[in-house]
Amino acid sequence: MISRSLVRLQQKHVVVGGGIAGLTTAFNLLAQSCEDLVTLVEKAPDVAQGASSKNGGLLCPSLDYPWTNNSVVDIYDLNNGILPRAITSPKTSPVRFRPSSLTNTSVLDFGMNWVGRAQNSEPIGALMQYSMGLYKNEPQFAGLDFDQGLAKGTLIDGNLDERDSSGDIKKFCIGLKDILLKEHGGVGGRFRILTNKRIGKAVTEGDEVVELRVRDENLGTMSSVVGDSFVVAAGTGSKGIVGDIGVACPTVPVKGYLLTFSSTTEVTCNMKLPNKMFVAPMGVDEEGGKFIYRCSGLAEFGGAEMGVDWEGKERIVGDTDRAALDQMRGVVCEDFADVQVIDEDYGFRCLAPDDVPLIGRTKYQNLYLNTGHGSKGWTMGAGSGKLCAQLILGMQTDLDPSWYDPLRFQARKDFGLLGGGAEFGQKAKLQNA
Repeated sequence: MISRSLVRLQQKHVVVGGGIAGLTTAFNLLAQSCEDLVTLVEKAPDVAQGASSKNGGLLCPSLDYPWTNNSVVDIYDLNNGILPRAITSPKTSPVRFRPSSLTNTSVLDFGMNWVGRAQNSEPIGALMQYSMGLYKNEPQFAGLDFDQGLAKGTLIDGNLDERDSSGDIKKFCIGLKDILLKEHGGVGGRFRILTNKRIGKAVTEGDEVVELRVRDENLGTMSSVVGDSFVVAAGTGSKGIVGDIGVACPTVPVKGYLLTFSSTTEVTCNMKLPNKMFVAPMGVDEEGGKFIYRCSGLAEFGGAEMGVDWEGKERIVGDTDRAALDQMRGVVCEDFADVQVIDEDYGFRCLAPDDVPLIGRTKYQNLYLNTGHGSKGWTMGAGSGKLCAQLILGMQTDLDPSWYDPLRFQARKDFGLLGGGAEFGQKAKLQNA
């Protein structure tokens, strides 16, 4: 029998998104094939400009429970009206809802897929453990300087889980990009990056995608990117891209707040603080000698208008933003001495209704998703990219792909809100035109 690898022709793969999911997918497509070409398309001037730089720094396989389960949003019982504390007591809840989110079709789509869906931690835990093994054992990952190991475990309710650590995801992404360009880039190479390119339209023929129409953000010109396979790993931007061609992606953007601060208090592990917030060590300030930390864990639902196309932190001006950041500041000041705030920021996490990412083929035979990682994208990143590449290349997968199958939401068509969602799809279409 002739092996598949010997008869396989060279393929052209197009990956949309320069964050952790897109870069690790590109890395594995190149590593697992000998001749295939990979094009990475990113709307920003460089990689890791979205959620892959606006995160809490936590590498935490111990946090394998579904973020969307009732214990997280703290559902009240029937006598209290089944209202989450996020609505009844927003000042003390780690989850907040803007009133507009409750009438947003994108959020309703998410909610209707959430209702009645089993909250299963097994696929989350399996992917996180698999990914952490890759960070540790993949030679090229281990050779990257991304500050992994600053945190020696996570302290939760007085118990230390030594599987966890912390790291700088932006440094990891930039380092991985440099490796790919060095080893596979250049004239005649197998890898290229197209930056400042916004997806305008995916062009389909029958059951396949044949090209992506992209707009140059600097020149305003349009061009086409063709390929044999396409992967959308654009985080919160994924829904608008695939929704316009009728692909189910019932995710929502969740605004995650970040507070970076320094302190004379030394902590060598991640910490779970009151109100379910987390603090991760991020190194030492060389000038002042203080220890640097990042606090995260405060999230806000607000619908598509919250900034799927966010361009900068100058938008932190509203009362909701100020109240959220002041809440985080108050929490850390109770546990750390001499707190000095270095930076206040936020990023958008792409959350699936069951908190399990969407990884795999869509209804189009050559269109794949790698999105919906929620708050666990850093921990899941390496494993998600490898699983996605294995599926594209027709290889035996290391994990059960049915857990992450994007088509698992197709059964909810009766709600009539799947795909882009009327409101969100139109908004995203205008942004990407």
